[in-house]
Amino acid sequence: MKNLSKAIKEYSLIVAGMAKEYTEKELTVDIIRKDHPELNFMDDEEIEVIIKYANTARNI
Repeated sequence: MKNLSKAIKEYSLIVAGMAKEYTEKELTVDIIRKDHPELNFMDDEEIEVIIKYANTARNI
């Protein structure tokens, strides 16, 4: 359970960071892959989910 909690916190930080970092750009998987190679362990679908959450966070 401790690892799950840590993973959720880290995921939330990624989403929040992208929402702040990309205020003007329309996010795409290619942009994220270029700017954030540390996320290359994720597949495209996972990055698309992050983009969706980041876009939602920007509109709140």
